[in-house]
Amino acid sequence: MNGEAIQFAANQRRPLRAIFGFIALLSVLATVARAHDPYEITTRAFLYSNHLELRIEMEFPAAMLLAGQPGWRTNEISAAEQLSLAYPALAARAAGFLHVLTNGVPLPITSTNVALGVEDHVSFILWLPPVPPGALSFGIGELKQLSGHGPYGTSLTVLDMVQRRVLGQAVLFGDSAPFQISAAERLATNQTNNPSPVIRLSSTNLSRATSDTAPRPIWNGWWWLLVLAVGTLLLANVAIRRRK
Repeated sequence: MNGEAIQFAANQRRPLRAIFGFIALLSVLATVARAHDPYEITTRAFLYSNHLELRIEMEFPAAMLLAGQPGWRTNEISAAEQLSLAYPALAARAAGFLHVLTNGVPLPITSTNVALGVEDHVSFILWLPPVPPGALSFGIGELKQLSGHGPYGTSLTVLDMVQRRVLGQAVLFGDSAPFQISAAERLATNQTNNPSPVIRLSSTNLSRATSDTAPRPIWNGWWWLLVLAVGTLLLANVAIRRRK
């Protein structure tokens, strides 16, 4: 195998490695989301072709602090009942947990869902309009109000689900500057996602393939003699059986 063929095979395997790596990253993120400490909040931003989806997960006490109910008691009321009572405040605060802007223009929240997850973790799913080309930033919103109750912060992972790429990762606290992904970074990520392999064939390669790998007619050489001999033997065998 020549150098060009090896390079072509390597280029063909790159998209598969990227896809498998992306799937592995999603699995790790799903595991980490359930293994953080009480002060850690996990935020993942999924950029689809028709919408942006924010998924935020935090411990139940942190959710109650976010809702303005720090005095909850699990022995007096169940977590599910407390979450039901705090749902209106949680939905409103979750909508402003982070400020998402594209090209300096805020993206509005179109829908919000709050649910009780594994080990009484509270999960928020926010839907936003599709993100147009350009700069993208994530600024601190309601996360600021948790700063007075402890070292609360959120890990942020931004994933381009169309291009199957990680656009960026950061850790944000109540006093952090907005996390920004420039238009050039987004464009560069899109352009380098699945580079089309360039196949270069010279006239020497073509002539070699024609001469070495092209199928040869079966009638060339001594093959036709073998076929003729086998056919003669079969006919003779049939004739002998008929006479018997």
